[in-house]
Amino acid sequence: MRNRNRFSPLWLALAVVVGILIGTFYANHFSGNRLSIINSSSNKLNNLLHIINAGEDGCLQGLFELTGIPYVGCGLLASGICMDKDIAHRVARTVGIKTTKSVIGYAGEPVEVIKERAKDMNYPLFIKPSCAGSSYGVSEVEDESQFASAVELAAKYGNKIKIEEKVVGVEVGCSVLGTGKDLIVGEVDEIVLEDGFLNTH
Repeated sequence: MRNRNRFSPLWLALAVVVGILIGTFYANHFSGNRLSIINSSSNKLNNLLHIINAGEDGCLQGLFELTGIPYVGCGLLASGICMDKDIAHRVARTVGIKTTKSVIGYAGEPVEVIKERAKDMNYPLFIKPSCAGSSYGVSEVEDESQFASAVELAAKYGNKIKIEEKVVGVEVGCSVLGTGKDLIVGEVDEIVLEDGFLNTH
């Protein structure tokens, strides 16, 4: 079952074409600008900066690599791992980074089977599609009475469902740009919420 929160290949292709057309326009009108993504002398892409949500899981990076288009940002592997919260947490644990207690369920499984898998977990829980973005399908579950509806919502956005214990603490973010030792590290910022959880849609 495909992630229902993902754009169709037709929309992805359209987005790429539109991006190239925009780049060509800028190359033709601002050819002196060294940041132009189109090389006006060869009419080839210098690089491509994709900034759409549909590229978070590595699909667009795979398309660019197959077609030889240079691009800016995370590669296919990093994007694929980080988009799947279950896989990202498994990788983090292998290098000694603590993660919240969690279990996995799947769309189509009986809710009672998933609930049994999570029987030793402490409420409140977060139930979410493991591979969706922008907080789609995420529920904060205070008690067992909300479990089934939260699983049902998460299943609308993906086949793989992550159930994890809520962690009370300070949430911070930090941007890093570059590869290897050549890194630009941004300032650490704290995410402060008055109520609920971070919702980006």
